[in-house]
Amino acid sequence: MFQQYVNFVVKQSTGKTAIFVLIVYIIFNAAVMGWGAKHINSLSGKEVQVLDLCLTGYSPTEANAYLKDYSPEARNFAATFNAVADTAYPIVYTIMLSVVLAWVYKSRIQLNKSYGYMLLLPLLMMVLDFLENYHIIAMLRRYPAIPEEIIKAGSILTVAKWGMFGVILVIILLGLALKAINSKKTG
Repeated sequence: MFQQYVNFVVKQSTGKTAIFVLIVYIIFNAAVMGWGAKHINSLSGKEVQVLDLCLTGYSPTEANAYLKDYSPEARNFAATFNAVADTAYPIVYTIMLSVVLAWVYKSRIQLNKSYGYMLLLPLLMMVLDFLENYHIIAMLRRYPAIPEEIIKAGSILTVAKWGMFGVILVIILLGLALKAINSKKTG
Protein backbone atom coordinates (compact mmCIF):
# COMPACT_ATOMS: atom_id res chain seq x y z
CA MET A 1 0.00 0.00 0.00
CA PHE A 2 2.81 2.41 0.88
CA GLN A 3 4.56 1.73 -2.41
CA GLN A 4 1.31 2.39 -4.30
CA TYR A 5 1.00 5.73 -2.50
CA VAL A 6 4.61 6.66 -3.35
CA ASN A 7 4.17 5.60 -6.98
CA PHE A 8 0.96 7.62 -7.30
CA VAL A 9 2.46 10.77 -5.76
CA VAL A 10 5.66 10.50 -7.82
CA LYS A 11 3.63 9.99 -11.00
CA GLN A 12 1.57 13.13 -10.24
CA SER A 13 4.56 15.24 -9.24
CA THR A 14 5.46 17.52 -12.09
CA GLY A 15 6.57 21.13 -11.88
CA LYS A 16 3.12 22.27 -13.01
CA THR A 17 1.39 20.09 -10.40
CA ALA A 18 3.74 21.34 -7.68
CA ILE A 19 2.96 24.96 -8.59
CA PHE A 20 -0.78 24.22 -8.76
CA VAL A 21 -0.95 22.58 -5.31
CA LEU A 22 1.21 25.36 -3.87
CA ILE A 23 -1.24 27.95 -5.23
CA VAL A 24 -4.22 25.99 -3.84
CA TYR A 25 -2.47 25.86 -0.46
CA ILE A 26 -1.75 29.60 -0.47
CA ILE A 27 -5.34 30.43 -1.42
CA PHE A 28 -6.78 28.08 1.23
CA ASN A 29 -4.40 29.45 3.85
CA ALA A 30 -5.15 33.09 3.06
CA ALA A 31 -8.86 32.81 2.35
CA VAL A 32 -10.13 30.17 4.76
CA MET A 33 -7.61 30.12 7.59
CA GLY A 34 -7.06 33.89 7.40
CA TRP A 35 -10.79 34.52 7.51
CA GLY A 36 -11.16 32.19 10.51
CA ALA A 37 -8.45 33.99 12.48
CA LYS A 38 -9.95 37.39 11.63
CA HIS A 39 -13.41 36.23 12.68
CA ILE A 40 -12.12 34.91 16.01
CA ASN A 41 -10.42 38.28 16.61
CA SER A 42 -13.60 40.11 15.62
CA LEU A 43 -15.72 38.03 18.00
CA SER A 44 -13.18 38.63 20.78
CA GLY A 45 -12.94 42.36 20.13
CA LYS A 46 -9.14 42.12 19.95
CA GLU A 47 -6.30 40.12 18.45
CA VAL A 48 -5.94 36.80 20.25
CA GLN A 49 -3.28 34.10 20.20
CA VAL A 50 -4.15 31.03 18.14
CA LEU A 51 -2.79 27.98 19.98
CA ASP A 52 -2.02 26.15 16.71
CA LEU A 53 0.49 28.89 15.88
CA CYS A 54 2.53 28.69 19.11
CA LEU A 55 5.64 27.20 17.50
CA THR A 56 7.38 26.61 20.83
CA GLY A 57 4.28 25.39 22.65
CA TYR A 58 2.54 26.83 25.68
CA SER A 59 2.28 26.17 29.38
CA PRO A 60 -1.04 25.60 31.15
CA THR A 61 -0.80 29.17 32.50
CA GLU A 62 -0.17 30.57 29.00
CA ALA A 63 -2.96 28.51 27.41
CA ASN A 64 -5.47 29.70 30.01
CA ALA A 65 -4.33 33.31 29.55
CA TYR A 66 -4.66 33.02 25.77
CA LEU A 67 -8.11 31.46 25.98
CA LYS A 68 -9.26 34.04 28.53
CA ASP A 69 -8.79 36.66 25.77
CA TYR A 70 -11.37 34.84 23.63
CA SER A 71 -15.00 35.78 24.09
CA PRO A 72 -17.35 32.82 24.70
CA GLU A 73 -18.62 33.25 21.13
CA ALA A 74 -15.05 33.25 19.80
CA ARG A 75 -14.20 30.04 21.71
CA ASN A 76 -17.33 28.37 20.34
CA PHE A 77 -16.59 29.50 16.79
CA ALA A 78 -12.91 28.52 17.10
CA ALA A 79 -13.85 25.01 18.26
CA THR A 80 -16.22 24.56 15.31
CA PHE A 81 -13.71 26.12 12.90
CA ASN A 82 -10.98 23.76 14.15
CA ALA A 83 -13.28 20.79 13.70
CA VAL A 84 -14.16 21.73 10.10
CA ALA A 85 -11.67 24.02 8.35
CA ASP A 86 -8.66 22.95 10.39
CA THR A 87 -9.42 19.36 9.46
CA ALA A 88 -9.38 20.21 5.76
CA TYR A 89 -6.27 22.38 6.09
CA PRO A 90 -3.87 19.54 7.03
CA ILE A 91 -5.17 17.53 4.08
CA VAL A 92 -4.46 20.47 1.74
CA TYR A 93 -0.92 21.04 3.02
CA THR A 94 -0.18 17.30 3.13
CA ILE A 95 -1.02 17.01 -0.57
CA MET A 96 1.07 20.10 -1.30
CA LEU A 97 4.10 18.97 0.72
CA SER A 98 3.92 15.41 -0.65
CA VAL A 99 3.78 16.60 -4.26
CA VAL A 100 6.56 19.15 -3.76
CA LEU A 101 8.78 16.59 -1.99
CA ALA A 102 8.14 14.01 -4.70
CA TRP A 103 8.83 16.56 -7.45
CA VAL A 104 12.08 17.70 -5.84
CA TYR A 105 13.30 14.14 -5.27
CA LYS A 106 11.53 12.39 -8.17
CA SER A 107 14.63 10.98 -9.88
CA ARG A 108 16.10 9.85 -6.56
CA ILE A 109 12.85 8.13 -5.54
CA GLN A 110 12.73 6.35 -8.88
CA LEU A 111 16.35 5.19 -8.51
CA ASN A 112 16.21 4.32 -4.82
CA LYS A 113 12.85 3.32 -3.34
CA SER A 114 14.00 4.23 0.19
CA TYR A 115 13.77 7.93 -0.77
CA GLY A 116 10.02 7.36 -1.00
CA TYR A 117 9.84 7.07 2.78
CA MET A 118 10.27 10.84 3.03
CA LEU A 119 6.73 11.07 1.63
CA LEU A 120 5.54 9.70 4.97
CA LEU A 121 6.69 12.89 6.72
CA PRO A 122 3.78 15.07 5.50
CA LEU A 123 1.38 12.27 6.47
CA LEU A 124 2.92 12.15 9.95
CA MET A 125 2.61 15.92 10.21
CA MET A 126 -1.06 15.65 9.25
CA VAL A 127 -1.70 13.07 11.98
CA LEU A 128 0.07 15.28 14.53
CA ASP A 129 -2.10 18.21 13.40
CA PHE A 130 -5.31 16.18 13.72
CA LEU A 131 -4.33 15.14 17.25
CA GLU A 132 -3.36 18.73 18.11
CA ASN A 133 -6.75 19.95 16.82
CA TYR A 134 -8.55 17.40 19.01
CA HIS A 135 -6.75 18.75 22.08
CA ILE A 136 -7.30 22.40 21.14
CA ILE A 137 -11.02 21.77 20.57
CA ALA A 138 -11.15 20.10 24.01
CA MET A 139 -9.46 23.17 25.54
CA LEU A 140 -11.86 25.55 23.82
CA ARG A 141 -14.91 23.53 24.88
CA ARG A 142 -13.77 22.97 28.47
CA TYR A 143 -12.44 26.44 29.25
CA PRO A 144 -11.96 27.51 32.06
CA ALA A 145 -11.84 24.01 33.61
CA ILE A 146 -9.24 22.48 31.30
CA PRO A 147 -7.39 19.46 32.64
CA GLU A 148 -3.66 20.21 32.66
CA GLU A 149 -2.95 16.94 30.81
CA ILE A 150 -4.94 18.14 27.79
CA ILE A 151 -2.99 21.42 27.67
CA LYS A 152 0.37 19.68 28.02
CA ALA A 153 -0.48 17.10 25.34
CA GLY A 154 -1.78 19.83 23.02
CA SER A 155 1.42 21.83 23.49
CA ILE A 156 3.62 18.80 22.77
CA LEU A 157 1.63 18.07 19.62
CA THR A 158 1.90 21.70 18.49
CA VAL A 159 5.68 21.65 18.91
CA ALA A 160 5.93 18.23 17.20
CA LYS A 161 3.83 19.44 14.25
CA TRP A 162 5.97 22.53 13.74
CA GLY A 163 9.15 20.52 14.25
CA MET A 164 8.02 18.11 11.53
CA PHE A 165 7.28 21.06 9.26
CA GLY A 166 10.81 22.35 9.87
CA VAL A 167 12.29 18.96 8.96
CA ILE A 168 10.21 18.79 5.77
CA LEU A 169 11.15 22.35 4.80
CA VAL A 170 14.88 21.60 5.28
CA ILE A 171 14.55 18.44 3.17
CA ILE A 172 12.81 20.39 0.40
CA LEU A 173 15.42 23.16 0.47
CA LEU A 174 18.27 20.62 0.39
CA GLY A 175 16.61 18.90 -2.55
CA LEU A 176 16.24 22.18 -4.41
CA ALA A 177 19.92 22.93 -3.76
CA LEU A 178 20.86 19.49 -5.11
CA LYS A 179 18.70 20.09 -8.19
CA ALA A 180 20.43 23.43 -8.78
CA ILE A 181 23.90 21.91 -8.38
CA ASN A 182 23.06 19.00 -10.70
CA SER A 183 21.59 21.29 -13.35
CA LYS A 184 24.80 23.40 -13.32
CA LYS A 185 26.91 20.25 -13.72
CA THR A 186 24.83 18.99 -16.66
CA GLY A 187 24.10 22.39 -18.17
